[in-house]
Amino acid sequence: INYKMKNRYLLGFTARYDGSSRFGANNRYGFFPSVSAGWIISEEGFLEGGSTLSFLKLRGSYGLIGNASIPNYESFGTYTASSYNTQSALIPEQIPNPDLTWETTAQVDIGLDFGFLDDKINGSIDYYNKQTSDLLLNVPIPGTSGFRTQFQNVGALENKGIELTLNYRLDAGEFTWETGANWARNDNKILEL
Repeated sequence: INYKMKNRYLLGFTARYDGSSRFGANNRYGFFPSVSAGWIISEEGFLEGGSTLSFLKLRGSYGLIGNASIPNYESFGTYTASSYNTQSALIPEQIPNPDLTWETTAQVDIGLDFGFLDDKINGSIDYYNKQTSDLLLNVPIPGTSGFRTQFQNVGALENKGIELTLNYRLDAGEFTWETGANWARNDNKILEL
């Protein structure tokens, strides 16, 4: 759903309800909504008519996304063919995990887009914060189980940072020259393992 009012107030909403057979029978489905808002400040009456500032927009968003990037059948108890004393046999290859579920990332983005001198100088400043929980990891398990590893939802991770983009456009008749620069700083941290 997208809504725009007076050419300057923006609102958006999306939602997904996804299911994957890669996950355990107890947790196959995940709900992933997101919302975004924007304000084109340069369209307001108190900034109209200015010759220096040509564009100014404040925006923000929050949403959840899911990750199902694991091999197939990791939640199931599987068997493999083998032999014992010259006889064919089936032996357990993997223990089941019916509670295996989506890895989920909650992300906040706040940004400011700007343009000066008919957008000849333009850019953006962005702050983001991603909180990932229920990480999908193949972790060691006690050897007494008869197995070495199992895919589980363990741990949490934080990734946050700031990005700055600055562009310049030179128009000289039919010749246009554009250049840009980007600076970013991010911080990754394991919150729980």
